[in-house]
Amino acid sequence: MKIGLSILAIVLAALVVLFRYSSATDTYVCSGTISSETEPDKEVTVFMAHEKYAPWVHLWSDSDGSVWIEGKEVWTTFYSNTHSNKRTLLVYADESVEDLKLVGQYSFLQDYLTIDLGWQRFRGNCIAKSDALQS
Repeated sequence: MKIGLSILAIVLAALVVLFRYSSATDTYVCSGTISSETEPDKEVTVFMAHEKYAPWVHLWSDSDGSVWIEGKEVWTTFYSNTHSNKRTLLVYADESVEDLKLVGQYSFLQDYLTIDLGWQRFRGNCIAKSDALQS
């Protein structure tokens, strides 16, 4: 009985860690230009939430995280497949590894985002939202 309860406690603790600590989210405020083929360029502010997955998530996912983009002048857009290193975040349109289509890139060195948002394209500089609130 004690062994069964110990195993159950270990499994529950592992599940708590797995679900509670499998990702961390950074939020950015980005100011730049939105462009499209049908409208003139416009200065806008968009918000990007970058969810970074913990290393063990790679046991069941090929993605390093996900990205949400939203703003008053753009459609809210979700990308479930990202790959990153310490310098660059690459954003892909499809979940299928065979059909990856690069739609955006964020430079951690320059704090610069360029991304396709359907029929619009955003380019601009970003700052972490916590830094933006302190300014």
